[in-house]
Amino acid sequence: DDYRYIVNKWLDTLEKIWSAAQVLNLFVFLYNGKYRSVLDRILFLRLVYDKAEGGRNVAFEFINQQLLYDGFSEMLIALLPMIDWARIQRAGLRLQAIIFSLFSTLRKKLPVLT
Repeated sequence: DDYRYIVNKWLDTLEKIWSAAQVLNLFVFLYNGKYRSVLDRILFLRLVYDKAEGGRNVAFEFINQQLLYDGFSEMLIALLPMIDWARIQRAGLRLQAIIFSLFSTLRKKLPVLT
């Protein structure tokens, strides 16, 4: 049981490090555009043309749009698991209760709203 706990802690730590590396890589990629993913950066893999004089068959706008969508999706994949959804839900329910009590108080004080 003890070794499972240790392995689980290590895996949690590695997962957090990997997520942080993905977010950092996204910002570095948006700055210089060399490596698309963390694995590409680790292995020094870059996309290059096989012929320097080769023409481009795809418009730059499409390529930029695809790279931007890929970057945002990687950022969301890295950040969404870190969000405490239960805490956000509790805060939303508290806000809903406050708003409801405010409107019920106004309804009692102002006969126009009834």
